[in-house]
Amino acid sequence: MQFLDKVLNSYDIFLKRINEHEQKKRYKGYESYFHASSAGHCIKKHKFAKERIQPELSLDTETLRTFRMGNLIHDNLQTSLWENDPNIKIELEVLIKKYNVRGFLDIFDSGNLIDIKTIKAYKWRKLFGHIKNRDKNPSIKYELQNATYNIGLKETYDIDVKDMYLLYYCKDNGNLKLVHISDAFIGMAKEYWEEVIDKTKNMNIDEMIPGEIENIPVENWECNYCLHRNQCNTPFKKVS
Repeated sequence: MQFLDKVLNSYDIFLKRINEHEQKKRYKGYESYFHASSAGHCIKKHKFAKERIQPELSLDTETLRTFRMGNLIHDNLQTSLWENDPNIKIELEVLIKKYNVRGFLDIFDSGNLIDIKTIKAYKWRKLFGHIKNRDKNPSIKYELQNATYNIGLKETYDIDVKDMYLLYYCKDNGNLKLVHISDAFIGMAKEYWEEVIDKTKNMNIDEMIPGEIENIPVENWECNYCLHRNQCNTPFKKVS
């Protein structure tokens, strides 16, 4: 049906415009900073960003639609909390000059740092389903991201965090689950960003050979979603 094509085309154009606007609004003038949301990711990805090498690829329309849904859920949860209690801080900007990191935490409430993660049912089952079906080696990127915000709160505002949490929202059914994060991730986050600073400063991009240098990539599957994958000598990307 031609109308469906019209809907898809119109919505995809709309999402691209929204994404470009949000990127400029949030990051223009701060291009030299690493993103807190990329904590735990491939260090070569940070090197591309530091050198301001623009990716050859762009987000596909399916990914943009998924991100848009996640952003709307984030906004709804944050706004509902703030309207109920204006003392809650949302979208609070933090800077960590030592690591050249900048980010925006989701929620800070009475000493508690909470980061929202919207996930699909498959990921939900791998995290919270029957124990035998849970991920045997779960990624710790979310935990490192939240720990990075913790460090940033202390440096930017001299605020001490009481506890850290991840608030999971299942996009398939709206289920919510709050998971406590150990303070041990703070030390791990510091080690990670120190490694990022060291390697991005002392290694040329051509020396960062995936699979030969530690944390390049951190996990092999990252390469299939990296917008720099065609500019990188990675052996891990799928051949299309």
